Amino acid sequence: MSGDGIVWIASYPKSGNTWLLSFLTAYLNAGKELDIDELDIPISSGRPILDEYLGVNTADLSLEELRNLLPSAYSTWAEIPHGARYVKTHESFASNSDGEPIFPPSASRGVVYLVRDPRDVAVSLMHHNGTSLDSAIRRLNSTEAWLGIGGPEQIDQIPQYVSDWSTHVRSWTDAPLGRLVLRYEDMLSSPEECFASVVRFCGMELVRNRLLEAIEATRFARLKARELEFGFRARPAAATAGFFRQGRAGAWREILSAAQVREIVGAHAAMMQRFGYEG
Repeated sequence: MSGDGIVWIASYPKSGNTWLLSFLTAYLNAGKELDIDELDIPISSGRPILDEYLGVNTADLSLEELRNLLPSAYSTWAEIPHGARYVKTHESFASNSDGEPIFPPSASRGVVYLVRDPRDVAVSLMHHNGTSLDSAIRRLNSTEAWLGIGGPEQIDQIPQYVSDWSTHVRSWTDAPLGRLVLRYEDMLSSPEECFASVVRFCGMELVRNRLLEAIEATRFARLKARELEFGFRARPAAATAGFFRQGRAGAWREILSAAQVREIVGAHAAMMQRFGYEG
């Protein structure tokens, strides 16, 4: 990967995005104490920065008007000298009503896409959103799923189209962009290999001591302990557990009923098989 533009750090919600952003912040700021409330990587839906780049109050626009302007906003974002070059998003890689990709390939260096077993995603969504497990599964399977519609986050963020889990994964992993795809489970089992691949993909110099220090600073247990001591602004008020809850793979086996497993697998079997999520 070469050239200018934005590297999108993309994932379906609750798939390890904040963990990776914490690592990138620690790596970019070697030697400094990590503050999870002050991560260096902005989010694509941040309303203040979009207002600035578009020169309008996005709250005054209809959803269609706003989405038709987003490619222009992201193109401007990519051209800002010394601006953010790594941007988080939970949006699907979709097009607006003008037929333009929301995330213009011409403004993009590529995408680091994080994928996680949807059965574990459903459990995390339940705790994160403070809903029932069945409600979390319905959201996971819904092609009409959005973030930021009618919630308190609308003040600071614009609505983001998420869609269902399979559509989201397919949209980014088949997008016309250079890409690095990482499984959450591999980040847990092989952190040095996975995080080193992120550093290389982003075009940064790979310094092993710096890599290991950033990995240590963002071990799940440390992030969870930091949240327990100081709190974390990104944790929703409705959440029934901490933002950094368990950080392990396969917890779905202890929580989902056989019927709930069938519902998830029935909706996402093809994409699950593509990424090795079986059994």
